[in-house]
Amino acid sequence: QRQQCLLENATKVLAITDSIKAKFQPICPKEITAIYDGVDVNEYLLPVRRVLENKNISILMTGRIAPGKGQLDSIKAVEKLFNEGYKNLSLKIVGGIGDEEYYRELKKYVSDKKLEFVDFLEFTNDLKVIREKSDIGLTCSTFEALGRVTIENMLSSMLAIGTNTAGTSEIITDYKTGFLYKPGDYEELAEKILLAINNRDLSNSIIRNAYYEAQERFDNK
Repeated sequence: QRQQCLLENATKVLAITDSIKAKFQPICPKEITAIYDGVDVNEYLLPVRRVLENKNISILMTGRIAPGKGQLDSIKAVEKLFNEGYKNLSLKIVGGIGDEEYYRELKKYVSDKKLEFVDFLEFTNDLKVIREKSDIGLTCSTFEALGRVTIENMLSSMLAIGTNTAGTSEIITDYKTGFLYKPGDYEELAEKILLAINNRDLSNSIIRNAYYEAQERFDNK
């Protein structure tokens, strides 16, 4: 009731993405304007570079560890590729634990399957150090209002791969500024990772597009 009162008396109602606007417009008494949330570009900006050039390919997933964030999908996708003979892949999962039961499930899965290429890191003082050594950044969420992690990956000169849903699909243009896949479909995610590895010139062209577009679209200034 309080929120409805605020909406009715507001001069302007803003949503941080078109997806959020579409979700709330039917119950909002005012026309909603979508304006993307900004980020401090300089905080995440790394020099543009070529990735996927080394023998070992480093994949990074950052963000709160919870079922809706899709960490299990990332593990299964890399596991699938590893079992198909791509032994030079590593996956680093960095983030605070939002769901203890889910975190235990992830750790048990990795332990039971002996997936030594998966590392968990709950906290780091400087994510830039990890990002500058990573090739691919994943966003596997079923629904992101915006998806700052995706923007951060783009600004860090990493190849962004994310789910074709909500805010993530507004940030990434498939084959232009990243790759998209169906939420929950870890096999398609594995295909997109493999596509990136096997088409390095395309991937690096996409990274450059994303690097400059993210600075233009999402700078908080």
